[in-house]
Amino acid sequence: MHVATMSNSALERPVDAFVSVGSAGLPPQIDQANDLHAEQVFAGQATDTVSWLPGSGDAWAWVGQASPLHPVDPTGSGFGAEVFDVNGGDGRAGVRDHGALTNDGSGYFDRDTQSLRNIALATTGQGELVSRESTPAPPLLPIGTR
Repeated sequence: MHVATMSNSALERPVDAFVSVGSAGLPPQIDQANDLHAEQVFAGQATDTVSWLPGSGDAWAWVGQASPLHPVDPTGSGFGAEVFDVNGGDGRAGVRDHGALTNDGSGYFDRDTQSLRNIALATTGQGELVSRESTPAPPLLPIGTR
């Protein structure tokens, strides 16, 4: 079972905050943020501007979202999560890879990334300080709810 799917299914009791980054999709029964039993739901995903060039963003999240087992994009406008920016800003690096931790420091949990800063703020009761996604780029393929 995919880690994100497993954690979503495990939320039987309410939590203060739930954060999804680089999601390969959520199962169809979790089609809106309210289904997660969290006070606040945050989601971030690097823009895949040119999927065939290395270092261009998260070129893989959409692959999981193409599956009927987890087609829901938590960064989609209809989902209801507070979407935050991970593409670089606030004096921090942007995510340029689908990985959590990468050799070049461009993953979702790498030190000095905008993603890690926003995750830390969201999970420590400072959700109002996360940098919101400005203008998301359209996906290369119309998959999920984004």
